[in-house]
Amino acid sequence: MLEQIVAIGILVFTLGLIMSERVHRTVAAIIGGMMVVIAGLLTPAQILDLNGPMHWEALGLIFGMFVMISVLKKGGFFRWIGLKVLMAARFKILYVFLLFSALSAFLAAFMDSITVMLFMASLTMEIAVILKISPVPFIMGEITSANIGG
Repeated sequence: MLEQIVAIGILVFTLGLIMSERVHRTVAAIIGGMMVVIAGLLTPAQILDLNGPMHWEALGLIFGMFVMISVLKKGGFFRWIGLKVLMAARFKILYVFLLFSALSAFLAAFMDSITVMLFMASLTMEIAVILKISPVPFIMGEITSANIGG
Protein backbone atom coordinates (compact mmCIF):
# COMPACT_ATOMS: atom_id res chain seq x y z
CA MET A 1 0.00 0.00 0.00
CA LEU A 2 2.85 2.38 0.84
CA GLU A 3 4.52 1.63 -2.52
CA GLN A 4 1.33 2.58 -4.35
CA ILE A 5 1.08 5.88 -2.46
CA VAL A 6 4.73 6.66 -3.25
CA ALA A 7 4.18 5.80 -6.93
CA ILE A 8 1.12 8.08 -7.11
CA GLY A 9 3.10 10.85 -5.38
CA ILE A 10 5.91 10.53 -7.92
CA LEU A 11 3.38 10.58 -10.77
CA VAL A 12 1.68 13.70 -9.42
CA PHE A 13 5.06 15.40 -8.90
CA THR A 14 6.19 14.53 -12.43
CA LEU A 15 2.93 15.74 -13.97
CA GLY A 16 3.21 18.92 -11.92
CA LEU A 17 6.70 19.52 -13.32
CA ILE A 18 5.41 18.98 -16.85
CA MET A 19 2.43 21.30 -16.36
CA SER A 20 4.50 24.02 -14.73
CA GLU A 21 6.79 24.10 -17.78
CA ARG A 22 9.71 25.04 -15.52
CA VAL A 23 11.66 22.11 -16.94
CA HIS A 24 11.36 20.41 -20.31
CA ARG A 25 8.91 17.51 -20.24
CA THR A 26 11.65 15.06 -21.21
CA VAL A 27 13.73 16.16 -18.23
CA ALA A 28 10.64 15.89 -16.00
CA ALA A 29 10.04 12.32 -17.20
CA ILE A 30 13.67 11.40 -16.54
CA ILE A 31 13.44 12.91 -13.05
CA GLY A 32 10.27 10.92 -12.41
CA GLY A 33 11.94 7.72 -13.63
CA MET A 34 14.95 8.35 -11.42
CA MET A 35 12.67 8.92 -8.45
CA VAL A 36 11.02 5.54 -9.08
CA VAL A 37 14.43 3.86 -9.00
CA ILE A 38 15.62 5.85 -5.96
CA ALA A 39 12.40 5.01 -4.09
CA GLY A 40 13.07 1.33 -4.78
CA LEU A 41 9.86 0.74 -6.71
CA LEU A 42 11.85 -0.65 -9.66
CA THR A 43 15.48 -1.61 -9.97
CA PRO A 44 17.55 -0.78 -13.04
CA ALA A 45 17.69 -4.51 -13.80
CA GLN A 46 13.89 -4.71 -13.80
CA ILE A 47 13.64 -1.72 -16.13
CA LEU A 48 16.10 -3.22 -18.62
CA ASP A 49 14.68 -6.76 -18.36
CA LEU A 50 13.30 -7.57 -21.81
CA ASN A 51 10.63 -9.79 -20.29
CA GLY A 52 9.83 -7.35 -17.49
CA PRO A 53 7.45 -4.43 -17.14
CA MET A 54 8.62 -2.58 -20.26
CA HIS A 55 6.96 -3.38 -23.58
CA TRP A 56 9.91 -2.71 -25.88
CA GLU A 57 7.99 -3.74 -28.99
CA ALA A 58 5.32 -1.10 -28.36
CA LEU A 59 7.95 1.55 -27.62
CA GLY A 60 9.81 0.64 -30.79
CA LEU A 61 6.61 0.87 -32.84
CA ILE A 62 5.70 4.25 -31.40
CA PHE A 63 9.25 5.56 -31.90
CA GLY A 64 9.18 4.38 -35.52
CA MET A 65 5.82 6.06 -36.05
CA PHE A 66 7.15 9.34 -34.65
CA VAL A 67 10.14 9.16 -37.00
CA MET A 68 7.88 8.41 -39.97
CA ILE A 69 5.47 11.23 -39.08
CA SER A 70 8.39 13.65 -38.71
CA VAL A 71 9.78 12.75 -42.13
CA LEU A 72 6.36 13.02 -43.77
CA LYS A 73 5.76 16.39 -42.14
CA LYS A 74 9.11 17.78 -43.27
CA GLY A 75 8.41 16.51 -46.77
CA GLY A 76 5.12 18.45 -46.90
CA PHE A 77 2.94 15.35 -47.15
CA PHE A 78 0.41 16.53 -44.57
CA ARG A 79 0.07 19.96 -46.11
CA TRP A 80 -0.48 18.38 -49.54
CA ILE A 81 -3.07 15.89 -48.30
CA GLY A 82 -4.71 18.63 -46.21
CA LEU A 83 -5.10 20.88 -49.23
CA LYS A 84 -6.64 17.98 -51.18
CA VAL A 85 -9.12 17.40 -48.35
CA LEU A 86 -9.93 21.12 -48.18
CA MET A 87 -10.59 21.24 -51.91
CA ALA A 88 -12.78 18.12 -51.71
CA ALA A 89 -14.72 19.69 -48.82
CA ARG A 90 -14.92 23.04 -50.64
CA PHE A 91 -13.29 24.71 -47.62
CA LYS A 92 -16.39 24.11 -45.46
CA ILE A 93 -15.28 23.39 -41.90
CA LEU A 94 -18.18 21.06 -41.11
CA TYR A 95 -17.38 18.88 -44.13
CA VAL A 96 -13.70 18.79 -43.16
CA PHE A 97 -14.68 17.72 -39.63
CA LEU A 98 -16.89 14.93 -40.98
CA LEU A 99 -14.27 13.78 -43.51
CA PHE A 100 -11.53 13.65 -40.86
CA SER A 101 -13.74 11.79 -38.40
CA ALA A 102 -14.75 9.25 -41.05
CA LEU A 103 -11.13 8.83 -42.17
CA SER A 104 -10.05 8.22 -38.55
CA ALA A 105 -12.70 5.54 -38.09
CA PHE A 106 -11.80 3.88 -41.41
CA LEU A 107 -8.06 3.86 -40.74
CA ALA A 108 -8.53 2.60 -37.17
CA ALA A 109 -10.29 -0.47 -38.54
CA PHE A 110 -7.00 -1.52 -40.18
CA MET A 111 -4.28 0.09 -38.04
CA ASP A 112 -3.50 0.73 -34.40
CA SER A 113 -5.36 3.73 -32.95
CA ILE A 114 -2.12 5.38 -31.82
CA THR A 115 -0.76 5.26 -35.35
CA VAL A 116 -3.99 6.67 -36.75
CA MET A 117 -4.00 9.51 -34.23
CA LEU A 118 -0.35 10.39 -34.91
CA PHE A 119 -1.19 10.69 -38.59
CA MET A 120 -4.51 12.47 -38.13
CA ALA A 121 -3.24 14.91 -35.49
CA SER A 122 -0.43 15.99 -37.80
CA LEU A 123 -2.88 16.41 -40.66
CA THR A 124 -5.33 18.30 -38.46
CA MET A 125 -2.65 20.69 -37.23
CA GLU A 126 -1.73 21.55 -40.81
CA ILE A 127 -5.38 22.21 -41.69
CA ALA A 128 -5.88 24.28 -38.52
CA VAL A 129 -2.95 26.51 -39.47
CA ILE A 130 -4.29 27.00 -42.99
CA LEU A 131 -7.84 27.78 -41.82
CA LYS A 132 -6.69 29.66 -38.69
CA ILE A 133 -8.98 27.63 -36.41
CA SER A 134 -8.56 25.61 -33.22
CA PRO A 135 -7.67 21.96 -33.89
CA VAL A 136 -9.11 20.74 -30.57
CA PRO A 137 -12.69 19.94 -31.74
CA PHE A 138 -11.33 18.13 -34.78
CA ILE A 139 -8.90 16.04 -32.73
CA MET A 140 -11.61 15.17 -30.19
CA GLY A 141 -13.86 13.97 -33.03
CA GLU A 142 -11.00 11.98 -34.54
CA ILE A 143 -10.18 10.31 -31.22
CA THR A 144 -13.81 9.31 -30.75
CA SER A 145 -14.09 8.04 -34.31
CA ALA A 146 -10.81 6.12 -34.08
CA ASN A 147 -12.00 4.41 -30.90
CA ILE A 148 -15.30 3.49 -32.52
CA GLY A 149 -13.65 2.34 -35.75
CA GLY A 150 -11.01 0.30 -33.95
